[in-house]
Order: sequence, then C-alpha cells, then structure tokens
Amino acid sequence: MNSYLPQLVSHIRGKLSPEGSLRRSFAGKCGLAQSISFFKLEDKGVEFKPFASQTLDGWNYGHASGTLIDQSGQLILVDPTFVQFAEDDSDGSPYQLLGQTQTGQELIEALESDGYCVLDYDKAYAYLESFLGGSELFVLPEDVFDMLVDPMPHRFNLVVGRNNVRATRENIAPFLS
Repeated sequence: MNSYLPQLVSHIRGKLSPEGSLRRSFAGKCGLAQSISFFKLEDKGVEFKPFASQTLDGWNYGHASGTLIDQSGQLILVDPTFVQFAEDDSDGSPYQLLGQTQTGQELIEALESDGYCVLDYDKAYAYLESFLGGSELFVLPEDVFDMLVDPMPHRFNLVVGRNNVRATRENIAPFLS
C-alpha cells in the first residue's frame, strides 16, 4: 500500500492544482482531497478512515484528512492538502503551531513533500493539537492515536466544497480518473 500512496498524492495534487502552486490552490479543497482518497483507496481494497478536525472539542481550524493502517500495522495519515496552512502565518495556525517543535517540523516536512506520513503517538498528538489554535488537547497521546485509528463520524467527512455537498463517485468522477 505504501507504494501506492505517492501515486495517490500525485494524482490528487495534480487534479486540484494543475499549475503546481500547492499552497494557495488547496485552500478549501481538503474535503475533496479526502473524498478522492476515500474512493481511490476503496478501489484498492484499503479501508480509509475520514477525519474532520471539527470532531475535536475547541477546534479552531476546520480540516479534512484521513488515516489508514498499512500492511505492517502502522497508522498512516493521508493529508495532501495540509500545505494550504503554510500561507497562514497567524498565531495559532496549524502550520505555525507545528513549526514550534521538532516533531511538528517533521510532520510539516513529510506532509509538504509526500502528502502522507507514518504516525506515532507524538505525531498524532501534535497533528490534532495543531487544529486547536494553541489550546491543549485534554487527552493522553495514546488516546489521540486511537482517535485517528478509528475517527468519529462527522457531517464534514466526505463532503465537497463550501456548501458541504456529500461526495459520491458520480459527483467527483472527473477527479477520480
């Protein structure tokens, strides 16, 4: 599966940013990227778990991504549009908060270059906490990890656009081919 992820991310980034300007062109397209990931991985027989940061108490930045468990049992975060936050240098932005720690910098580097990364407890915790705008998660790192292994359902999962239209294979077909 890990050999397919670079191809998946390349496909998503190519469809959402044909000119190659990743940062600006991904703003507001995380739900579409999440939906493309879901359907493309489903086609490969891989269970992709959609995650919406809005499931977090006290969320400050809404964002959609997802996780999967690879063949070796590792938790993989798939987030090809995280780089959109690089343009937001305000205090409390996910990018700015992650940039304050070594773990966060490793996450930023992996998500910018690859669009996915292997998560451990610390990376999972840093990733989720970054969407709280500087507030702390009031759970243990291992509980955060479990939150990403089996994310809570949310109405913002698998939706497309600012109007939150439910994604189907039919309405995102041009992005799947």
